[in-house]
Amino acid sequence: MKHSAPTTLRDSFFSLMGGVGPLAIALITIPLLIGHIGAARFGALTIVWLLLGYFGQADFGIGRAVTQRIAAMTGNQHTARAQTICTALVANSAIGIALGVLAGIAAYLFFTGPFDVSAELRAELIDTVWLVGATIPVVTIFGVAHGSLIGSQNFGTAALATFIGNSLMQLFPLGVAALGSNHMSALIAASLAGRAFGLTLALGGMWRHLLKDQPWQASTSEAAELFRFGKWVMLSAVIGPFMILSDRFLIGTFLGAVAVAAYAVPYQVGSRTQVFPQALLTVMFPRFASDNAGQANASANQVAAAIAILYAVPIVILICLAEPLLDLWIGANLDPRSILVARILLAGFWVNALAQVPFNLLQARGSPRSVALLHLAELPFYISLLLLLGGAFGLPGFAAAFAIRCAVDCGLLFARSGLPLGGLWPQLWLPVGAIALAAGLHPLLFGWKASLLAACTLGGIMALRSLTMIPYELLRFGRRKEGGDAA
Repeated sequence: MKHSAPTTLRDSFFSLMGGVGPLAIALITIPLLIGHIGAARFGALTIVWLLLGYFGQADFGIGRAVTQRIAAMTGNQHTARAQTICTALVANSAIGIALGVLAGIAAYLFFTGPFDVSAELRAELIDTVWLVGATIPVVTIFGVAHGSLIGSQNFGTAALATFIGNSLMQLFPLGVAALGSNHMSALIAASLAGRAFGLTLALGGMWRHLLKDQPWQASTSEAAELFRFGKWVMLSAVIGPFMILSDRFLIGTFLGAVAVAAYAVPYQVGSRTQVFPQALLTVMFPRFASDNAGQANASANQVAAAIAILYAVPIVILICLAEPLLDLWIGANLDPRSILVARILLAGFWVNALAQVPFNLLQARGSPRSVALLHLAELPFYISLLLLLGGAFGLPGFAAAFAIRCAVDCGLLFARSGLPLGGLWPQLWLPVGAIALAAGLHPLLFGWKASLLAACTLGGIMALRSLTMIPYELLRFGRRKEGGDAA
């Protein structure tokens, strides 16, 4: 199968817009929302969003399995695609209801137990646990619709549904707060309504592109295939987000809701910058699945090199400008602890983006088991690291534990996939050095003058490096031959 560079760039642009739009909206809404509801309520709302994301991904890997199954099918298997999708819809509807019950129980136990909040806010959160549960089926069904669109390479429709759903999930709560209601039930109901809009668009696109004029029937044999692949994706989908969730829960338990907000603000910024590498990897996943092993490995090497260089440019600039940008963005509500946390987290997210290349390659090539077992082995190490560094250094310690875990994960995934991490070193040494230097300058980078000087110097070096390297890589990618490796 041949994929040209212009097609890859176009599809990546669609995926990028699906993530950049909500990122831009978050940059506007987060400080406004904090201003309306306060840091403690925003910290609590962040916990709810994390619960929704966590349980929504715990769908036994059906959403990712649908992507992999559809991508591996040939162009004329329309009935088989429809059967896969219908089976997945039935499965994820049932799974979503069961997970909704578990999410409601988990929310109740956490809000009535270790979460450090005022009695008034605690009572509001307890009243909202049913809303948390009701949102989960919306998330799991969206996973099937989105996965089917990605697997069939309908990236524009998938990106639009993601953009609408994620944007309205942020805009609706802000609208409710602006109208004078900061009760948690109103805020969470508004988030649910936003996700429902995105689901409607995704289901409409899925029907138009893949189900129209096709028989609607589920199959037990197809369900078995989906679960065979998905059970290992499920393990990764449970453990990976649990490792991400655990820092927020530990911070909330030991340092309180205000500290959760101080950590969550820079974390949201850093995590949302991942839309840049994820846009490319979203496009590449179905191609990793459909290409032969040689093509897939060659493409993965090129994608890793491109991400290492390109993604380092915004990461270095944001690390240098963390203090003045956060101050400009959040204003008087900025917690000073967020500045160092942001710089550490951004470095970790760069490593995490690199790790996503072998992660996606292994899953696309039908090897989710190895990814899941690696994450399972990392879990006790990461929890111990959070307790050790978080207990010793507070919020910066929690951020450092995240960055260290990303580095370990990256090394293990590259080793398991067979991709030559050492062979990428000519592309890695400059971004690694620039990111380390930018983070190491933390005591000096306060105020616009010093921060801009560092950002222009280090960011400019990385931008020049990307201009000399990336066009060549894209040309190589565009010259791939049918049935062969990259030229």
